[in-house]
Amino acid sequence: MSEVVNTTPAVKLTRAEKLAKQAETLRARIVADTEKYNEVVAELTSIERLANVGVGQLVKIKLGRKFADKDTTRVVDAIIVGVRETEDGEKQYKAQHGTGFDAEIVTVTGAAIVEVTVPAGVVDGAPQA
Repeated sequence: MSEVVNTTPAVKLTRAEKLAKQAETLRARIVADTEKYNEVVAELTSIERLANVGVGQLVKIKLGRKFADKDTTRVVDAIIVGVRETEDGEKQYKAQHGTGFDAEIVTVTGAAIVEVTVPAGVVDGAPQA
């Protein structure tokens, strides 16, 4: 049996083609690094935002579930009525949303807290006259 040997010469890239390829590689890496940077900054912001959430704090929480065929998620105004730190250091929050007889109390994690609301008349955490 005889082997077929590929005798096609290797294609040499010009300097401009090499630089264009290097520039594209760097651009792709910058995009990936920027996405990762934005994720880290968002997580840091979330940690700082949640550090001061306590009983009586007004928040917006995301409730419900998202399925492939149906999305039942919604964002509601709530007030924190209890905070518990688990064994692994994560916090759980009891939040009440709704009013009167229709009020519900749910347990959520920090990931469900979309926004921490500062009540009117409060500046830097201190009530103003």
